[in-house]
This record gives sequence, structure tokens and C-alpha cells, in this order.
Amino acid sequence: MVKLCPFCRLARWGYRVVIVPPGVTLAENTVRLLREFAEAGGVVLAIEPTPTMINGRPTDTPVLPETTRPVRTDTLPDVLDELLPFDVRVPGRPAVWAHHRRIGEADCYFLANTDLDNGGVATVQLRGMGRLESWDPATGEVRPLPSHQNDDVTEVVLDFPPLVSHLLVLHRAQPPAVIEPTAERVVAEVTLGDTWELALGGPNALTLDTPQVRIGDEDDWSKPIPILDAHGAIAKAGVGTIFALRFTFDVSVCPANPIYLIVESPARFDITVNGQPVSSDDVGWWTDISFRKVDVSAVIQAGRNEIVLSGEFTGDTELESVYLIGDFGVTERRVGEENRYNGQVFDRYAPDFRVTDLPDRVRGSNKPDRLSVDLTAQGLAFFAGRATLRQIITLPALDGRTVLEIHNLRAAVAHVRVNGQQMGTVAWPPHRVDITEGLRTGENVVEIELVGTLRNLLGPHHRAGGDLAWTGPGDFRDKSHWTDDYILVPFGFDRVTLRASES
Repeated sequence: MVKLCPFCRLARWGYRVVIVPPGVTLAENTVRLLREFAEAGGVVLAIEPTPTMINGRPTDTPVLPETTRPVRTDTLPDVLDELLPFDVRVPGRPAVWAHHRRIGEADCYFLANTDLDNGGVATVQLRGMGRLESWDPATGEVRPLPSHQNDDVTEVVLDFPPLVSHLLVLHRAQPPAVIEPTAERVVAEVTLGDTWELALGGPNALTLDTPQVRIGDEDDWSKPIPILDAHGAIAKAGVGTIFALRFTFDVSVCPANPIYLIVESPARFDITVNGQPVSSDDVGWWTDISFRKVDVSAVIQAGRNEIVLSGEFTGDTELESVYLIGDFGVTERRVGEENRYNGQVFDRYAPDFRVTDLPDRVRGSNKPDRLSVDLTAQGLAFFAGRATLRQIITLPALDGRTVLEIHNLRAAVAHVRVNGQQMGTVAWPPHRVDITEGLRTGENVVEIELVGTLRNLLGPHHRAGGDLAWTGPGDFRDKSHWTDDYILVPFGFDRVTLRASES
């Protein structure tokens, strides 16, 4: 057995190899256990840099046994292969990680390609022989896999595109299934056009997060500042302070009614829009039960618009961004790509958004640094919801199996419909759906419903470089990375292809 942690009873528990993580500080008791383990014939591997402290203090005494073998992370798999018979491995694919559990007479293996950009076909080697199956957790489908078995090792060839995983089950008590591998021959491949009809499953939004502030008896408004800075300035003035926030935005084309202003706790404020009082009574919620809808349909106008929220600061007042929602588009100016990190793409937009007509179709871009279809850059900068892209294509009679693939999907989930029939849902690569049953000769209606996230609506919008490994409250107020521009993520895909094949 191999243990990736030194804090155990080691040899007496049957461990043959212990791996000491890099740069740890060891307790005195752990140091003693490691020495006992090495004296009993166990192998201690230490990933560089090796520990130099005991109980958190530097020491001149050797921390690890003399027989400890230093290793690097990249050489660790090869060293373990020297010392131990492998349990499961994928030669040449270090990014494919494996998890093995034994349940009765069955061995369950979960293998995942952790590389966000690269992948391909790989040979998986499993210790043991029997009937090998592939289980699909999304559909429940179980199918036997063709494999090569020899010398108590089962080998199977699997495809591991970026982020793809496989769940395998090896039944040791059952004989291997005799399956002839089948090769499919591609008979037709079609790339769909770059113009799509667009329909939204809910209202579009404009985020307003940089108000001007007026505190107490001041006559003049401040310059526009981030909403959290506005909250801080008013809070500093103290409980009981009278304040006002003024948000402004431009409208090129006045949208159709209804138009709602989204405010948290609107009853706390007196609200005016373009100088006209608006009732603080909300008419329900949107997206979150704290986001209350205030009808401002009657007072929105073409040109410059002004929203003023005024009130008295209390101990539990929280000043937040407000949002305008309705059937409108939002023009924007993309400055360029901001960053790529951990599979995510961040784009920078100038802070000059404007309300305009809602687009009824979108077109692909041929620029090398852009998604072909990016709804964020085509009127939906702050959209949070579902958007359906529709296209009519004419196809000849196709024999065999036809698969639709969405390349480089930038959405949480995509639902695929053909001629009104639900074909499938994709959430991870490869984004492929079998649409054979939905197709017909001649005209076909292909619909892709993209399900977005709240990222572009709620932010963080102003952290230069984008929100990286995780997002916390600090990302919304990090002045060391602040930008007045808006950092948004794409929403769309590169292209859509149909591939017809036969066995």
C-alpha cells in the first residue's frame, strides 16, 4: 500500500511506502514513527523540498530517516512503479487521475483528464481481470467494453478529451465479454452557418454599480464611485445620516414595457427616476428573493436617464448595485481579451454601456481571439438566464448515426433540440449529442439553448485579470487589482458541426 500522508501508524497498518508532502513541518511523534517505519523495511519518499523543521522549529537533527529517497512530483509515478505493483495507471497521460474503490467482487474506477486544454486517446491498465463495463452516470447506461486481458492486467483504450471522465466497473467474478471493436466511417460533415436567430428565456439586464453620492446637507454630487465605496463613505458619516445615490445610464432606443428597476429592500428608499417619484412598493422578485422589482416603465426615456435613491442610513443598511431589466439590448465596447486562467476566458469592456434594441439574431466573428458566437459582446453583457439560438438547415438523406457537436462551449449547460424534439443536454467536453432520431430529409430546425450563470450580472466586474481560482468578498473591493473597466466572461461557442457516420 502507499499512503500520501505521514500521519499514520505506518508499518503496523501494512503500508510499504509513505510519501512525505513537500515543505511540511513534522511533529516529533511523526518523526519517530517514520524512523520506526524505515527500520522495519518501509520506504520513505519525500517530495522536494524536504522538511527541515520539527514541531514548527528549525533543527540541526535530520528530520527524515537516512534511507529517505527524495523525489520530484513529476518523477513520483515512475518511482512508485519501481517499488510497487501498479493498481491502475494510464501511461503517458499524467493529467489523467484515477480513483479506485472495491465493492464486493466489483472494482470501480473513476478516471478524469484534469488537463483543461489537451487530451486524446490513452491506454488504461487495470490490475485484475473480468468483465469490464462503462457506466454513464448522466444516463444510467451500462455497456460492456472491448479489452485486452493478460497476466492479471486488463487494458482498454479510451478517449480523454480535456476534462472528460470515465466510470469503469470490473467484475472479477464474471468472464470477460467478447466484443469486437467497431470503427465508424464518417460519411458527411456539415458546419452550421454563423448566423443564428436569438430568443431569450427571460429579461436582459443592465448592471449599475457606480453611483454619485450626496451626504447630509451637501449640495453637490460626488464623482461616480464604486457602490461599496459609496457605502463606506456614508457609513463613516454615521447612523442617522441622510444620503442619496444617483445612478445614470443612456438609452438609445426606449424599450418596450415592462421595465423594472431591481433594488434590494426598496421600501427603505425614496425613489425618483428622471425627477419623477416612483412607488417603492415592489411587484415581486427576480433571480433572488432579495432582488425586488420596482416598475419604472412610465418614466424611462430615450437619452440620459437618472435614478436617485435617498434615505437615512441605519445600522443594518446595505447599499448594493441596482439593475435595470427588460426586453432590451445593451451595447458595449469590447477592449480585448483580458486573461485566460484555469480554462476560463476573461474579456475587458469599456464602461460605456447603453440600452438599445434587443437583437433578434447574432452573427459569428472571424477574429482569431474571439468566440465565433459570443452573446456577451452582442447585446447581452450582463445577461443571466437562458438564450436559445435557432437555425434552419437543409440536409440530404443521412444513413447511420448523426452527432451534433458544440465546439468550445462557454455556458454552464446547453440543451439541444431538433425539429422541436429534445435531443440531449451537454455540460462537459466533448459537447456531443446524438440527434439521429430527430433529423429528417430536407429542412431541419436546430436549436441550442445556452444556460448562463450569474457571473456577468453580479461580478466581480472590476478585478483586473479576472476572478481566478475562486471568488470571495475581497475580489469585489480589491484596490490593488482595481480597474474601472468591466471584466466579463464570454457566453456562446466557436462553431457547431454535424457528423454523420456509419459502422
